[in-house]
Amino acid sequence: MKVLMVNGSAKAAGCTFTALTEVGKALNEEGVDYEIFGLGAGAMRDCIGCLRCSDKGCVFDDDAVNEFLQKAREADGFVFGSPVYYAHPSGRILSFLDRAFYAGSRSSAGSPFAGKPGAAVVSARRGGTTASLDVLNKYFTIASMPVVGSSYWNMVHGSKPEDVLEDKEGIQTMRNLGHNMAWMLKHLREGFPSQEKGARTNFIRLGETMFREMRRAERALDKEACEDILSRGETCVLALMGDDGYPYAVPVNYCYTDGKVYIHCAKEGHKLDAIRRCDKGSLTVVGCAEILPEKHSTHYQSVIAFGRFRILEDEGEKRRAIEAFSLRHSPMVPEDERERVIARWMPSVAVIEFTPEYVSGKRSRY
Repeated sequence: MKVLMVNGSAKAAGCTFTALTEVGKALNEEGVDYEIFGLGAGAMRDCIGCLRCSDKGCVFDDDAVNEFLQKAREADGFVFGSPVYYAHPSGRILSFLDRAFYAGSRSSAGSPFAGKPGAAVVSARRGGTTASLDVLNKYFTIASMPVVGSSYWNMVHGSKPEDVLEDKEGIQTMRNLGHNMAWMLKHLREGFPSQEKGARTNFIRLGETMFREMRRAERALDKEACEDILSRGETCVLALMGDDGYPYAVPVNYCYTDGKVYIHCAKEGHKLDAIRRCDKGSLTVVGCAEILPEKHSTHYQSVIAFGRFRILEDEGEKRRAIEAFSLRHSPMVPEDERERVIARWMPSVAVIEFTPEYVSGKRSRY
């Protein structure tokens, strides 16, 4: 087992490093290895919300974030250390962790942090320590990470490393933290509970909506009619945020079941890249469309749904979606042949789930 520590100080061997080293000594006594990953004194880019993260990590590869993410996948636990600046952690560690956690969460391999214990350590001359700990601990609690505590809040005091070593209670706290981390690592071998996924709620003022109301309300379809079109349809057009901010609209076959839309595709491609960058999007299904030459108009019914896309990673979810797809589009196929087809598809396709958040339908006047 190995614990990956981050030294968020510009000083390679300062007070924060000294505190982390004491945690590491206790880990070694318990048979656990550790590595201190220093951020150094170079410039650290902040997250700019470009949504161009990929399986390789952050799109910007000119600092230590992606190297850290590779190491994080192999680590069993984490300790993030920082000096206190104006009652908050160092700016470099916050910029670093913002990008590392967000890029890690958007990887198709899943988060490198979830289910692994984490702890924060701060060093200060005098004050601002508990406020800084609160900030660092929030990375753990949003990433399904058990938080490791000690016999006091995880802090040391001093202006230089030799001062820290004289903070006897602080050093004791670091050592107890190391022992507690080792204990938790050994007990987590039994596995971490699976996490529910998919639900996302935006905070909206009562009576307001983030989606536009239909201008010609008299042509709106009711909920049942929208459900009917979605259920009967065979193709839809996905609208995603494509490369370099260009819209990407692509027609696909789909299956609608239990209030969700499922799409299958190759394991690499524009759709998957777009969804990993931004999971918001929309889809359109045309129920019918007929040109009426004598009226210079069109008879039509269509539905548009706004919502979020999710690439299915769980094999059970993926299989159920493929089974529903097969039953929808090939209902006459014998069960044994269906099983053979599904078994052939499973390793070679990706499955995307779309959860509608707002659905509207429209019909022509004729």
